[in-house]
Amino acid sequence: MESRHPFILAIPNTQDKSLGFRIGLYVLWVMSVLMLSACIYPTSYPPPYVLNSKQDSEENVQTERTYRRSFRRSGGSGGSSRNFSSSLIDQTVNEVNRLEDLEAEDYLDTVAYIYSLIGICNSPGSITAHKTCVENCVSSSNLQNCFSTCNATHSCAIESAFGSGTFMSETTVLTNHHVVEEAIASYTSGGKHYYNIFTSVENHSGDDALLTSVKWYDENDDVALIEISPSLDVDVPSFGSLSSLRLLDELFTIGSPIGMKWTASLGHLTNKNPEKVNDCENCIIYSIPTFSGSSGGPVFDSDGDLVAIHAFVLTSDPDEDASVRTQFRGGPHIDRIKELFDENKVTESHRSDMSEALEKYSVREQRNIADSIKDIVIQLNRN
Repeated sequence: MESRHPFILAIPNTQDKSLGFRIGLYVLWVMSVLMLSACIYPTSYPPPYVLNSKQDSEENVQTERTYRRSFRRSGGSGGSSRNFSSSLIDQTVNEVNRLEDLEAEDYLDTVAYIYSLIGICNSPGSITAHKTCVENCVSSSNLQNCFSTCNATHSCAIESAFGSGTFMSETTVLTNHHVVEEAIASYTSGGKHYYNIFTSVENHSGDDALLTSVKWYDENDDVALIEISPSLDVDVPSFGSLSSLRLLDELFTIGSPIGMKWTASLGHLTNKNPEKVNDCENCIIYSIPTFSGSSGGPVFDSDGDLVAIHAFVLTSDPDEDASVRTQFRGGPHIDRIKELFDENKVTESHRSDMSEALEKYSVREQRNIADSIKDIVIQLNRN
């Protein structure tokens, strides 16, 4: 019996043959069909990393991006083809979950914990007297009683605030303007008058330094570069670029939400070119969970490059129940931060008064005093 189709094998006539002979023929027929199908319809897929070299040049992308990103940018075809295999499946899964493979611990030394002591007075005329009183308390044998007396005498209070930052060198930290706002200038809000007593910066090893000046800041983009002393042993992150980001790219941040130092959170890029939002014209929006204390912390892409500084939370309706409230986060993107560095903005040097009072002490003594003050302020605020 002959086949009328060039690609279909005829089923052999085995009516007059023994059972064993017929089974053998059927097995041979099935194997022949499978082999012929594999030749006619080969299955191949683009490799996980290979990109068209021309397109790679035009888009200025790295060839070692994730499989999903490479496949999307190459339009579904790479520079060569590769047979699908279990190893490719494993490789693809690993690349899709790159953030799990990134050692987040490797980035902890790039992150700063920023702690500020803030004086809050009922009248602007009380600030100078309260400031002097607090500075004199440094040499007191009983800091807590001294601070309590200063507060009661001048109708002021001492509170603490904390935030995050990114080390740009051993002596400079990038953070938000609003994190160090009191160190730049005293201000009035809600009928209260705020000023900075001192700001300390801690690295992941637990060493502290004091803010000595605000080198420059941009209030509109909510960015500030502060200088600290003494120098700290830190790592400096590499810079990414806005052009390398795509919607729903995985991002992560490290900071100190609600005071939990060096906490990492994952999310995705949701908008890279929003209209002016939250008074920020050069921001990106993402879905990374953040809380009070995360401000100023670095936002990294899946390659571990710095792509933004976290700055704010967008809420659909502040009066809505928190369990159903829609929230997105955002901050100034790396391209704008690079511009600010290139502009080499020079502002008036702002110096913490307490840091001047502590200069006569050794670094270790300064750190011990700063730690004591932090503990005392916690006790004062509990009372």
